[in-house]
Amino acid sequence: MAVEVNFKDLRAAVVDLNKSGLIKKLIVLVGIAKEKIYEDFMAAMDKIEDDPETKEFPKGAEIALAYFNKMVDEEKKAKAETVEKAKPAKPAKEKKDKPKKEKKEAGPSRKLKLYTEWAKSKQKLTAEQLHKTQSDLSLNTIKGWVKGWANGKRLPAGAKK
Repeated sequence: MAVEVNFKDLRAAVVDLNKSGLIKKLIVLVGIAKEKIYEDFMAAMDKIEDDPETKEFPKGAEIALAYFNKMVDEEKKAKAETVEKAKPAKPAKEKKDKPKKEKKEAGPSRKLKLYTEWAKSKQKLTAEQLHKTQSDLSLNTIKGWVKGWANGKRLPAGAKK
């Protein structure tokens, strides 16, 4: 139970509610745990509908209504506190001064370099021969490029036909 329940106040509210006649089944106070009595009381109060004419809680159980409203407010406060506790405040992170990386000048891509070599040879260089110049690329990649270039497709950016 999230809220501390004072049994004396709960008993007075239940007796008032039982005497008011607003509920059909009376709430038993003897031989039942305080938590169960509290749950039964809160459930019974939730089920009572407002008077359709005045749109207010029906007359006759003022003590029960006051206790019910008090407990609802306390439950809301307890719930808000648990939410606040669940979200710990994040400490401000200090930004680390990272050394700035030197920007490399962008030159022609590896694909464009291979294409210009292949085009200069008038399309006679094979993928294996081109692979020797750019060994960091896989042979299968170069084969795929050469096949596409021979068909006039997948040319690198900056390539001239």
